[in-house]
Amino acid sequence: MTHDARAVAQRMYEAFNARDLAAAETIFSADFASHPLGTVGVDSVVKAWSGLHATFPDIQVIVEDMVVDADKVAVRTSLQGVLGGAGVDDQPLPSMMEIFRVFRSPMERSRPRRNGSSQGEGVTMTYGYIASMKTQPGSRDEVVSILLSGVDGLREAGCHLYVVSVSDDDDVTIWVTEVWESKEHHDASLELPETKAAIGKAMPMLTGEFTGQELSVVGGLGL
Repeated sequence: MTHDARAVAQRMYEAFNARDLAAAETIFSADFASHPLGTVGVDSVVKAWSGLHATFPDIQVIVEDMVVDADKVAVRTSLQGVLGGAGVDDQPLPSMMEIFRVFRSPMERSRPRRNGSSQGEGVTMTYGYIASMKTQPGSRDEVVSILLSGVDGLREAGCHLYVVSVSDDDDVTIWVTEVWESKEHHDASLELPETKAAIGKAMPMLTGEFTGQELSVVGGLGL
């Protein structure tokens, strides 16, 4: 990677504060995915920025802390110029915590920009999913074995973390915690032949009681 991830993140906040919407073309990748917004692409970023600028004409994002680990950037920011911020009854500034992955790929380098130059770095966010499932009595351990049988191929599929957990106080519930490169990577993994085979094998041992929560991962140990 020829550009420092910290510099890319700083440039993103500078562009937002300067109302430089055209800079989004040089910062975000074509497949940039915002899981909180549920949007994909540079145009969605421009639309979100424009909406915030219109709603809060004086808004400024202030970087309070930034931690960089290779291509991952975790940032804590405060928001000035929004309702309820500092200066209104001495309330503290609203704050945000975000995590990005900065990358530079041949596809993005060669994609033409509107002004004719080439695209540079991109920023994307990491997708998390936490699920639970109930098993038939006496079947929990066998289902756990099935869930763990295909972990060797998950990293190639774009998985950064896959954890299967049980509780000594509950002999029918299994929890699965996952972190993926993107939601698209997660969804594509469900179409893999080995995944379909594992699901088919486990289903008769499940009660049909499931929970699931999509998340936007903001960092942590092991990521």
